[in-house]
Amino acid sequence: MKIAQITPNSEIKIETTLKGAQRGRGADRKWLGRHRVAATIKIGVSYEALVMSSMDALSAEDIVEKVMAGCTTHTCDETTAKNAITEVYESLAKTLRGEHTPQNHYEAYEVDGSAISGVKVYNGSDDNKVGDIHLSGIRTGYEVLEEDTNGSVPKSKARNAFTEAKKVARKLIPVGQWVQYRLSAGGDWSITTV
Repeated sequence: MKIAQITPNSEIKIETTLKGAQRGRGADRKWLGRHRVAATIKIGVSYEALVMSSMDALSAEDIVEKVMAGCTTHTCDETTAKNAITEVYESLAKTLRGEHTPQNHYEAYEVDGSAISGVKVYNGSDDNKVGDIHLSGIRTGYEVLEEDTNGSVPKSKARNAFTEAKKVARKLIPVGQWVQYRLSAGGDWSITTV
């Protein structure tokens, strides 16, 4: 499927190899996490609407208990959970007010003169990335097709209860399902409709 066949508010399946990361020192340094994956995402979703529904979800009566229960590395008490929820809420409010730094090195992807929300093309100063396509939306499915022979990148651990509580709170709200995939121009990837 060609990228031009993507339509607004559609579900697509992306098959790609994850970027991974290097770990280790000297001769032991190696790439990890370069798994071949298939991700299904819904593009054309209004991020603003997603942020507003996430703010509503953070105001739910049971959200504090859910955040406390979701902390597995540290013990999150009620005060920690409430403070974490407040900070996530304030960050979302900043997004709605447009206070986060805009990324001017992207242009909208257009089909028949209409921009498709969730699809943008890099046109910045890094020649190695010019033409890369960035797809963003809500992940509705994910499958690892082929594991990296070196294994996965170790998951980072929250350094304290507050940091973990914020991470848990984000996972519980709609923006927690928001993902972005970078598809390198000329790279080994494919897109199909679902």
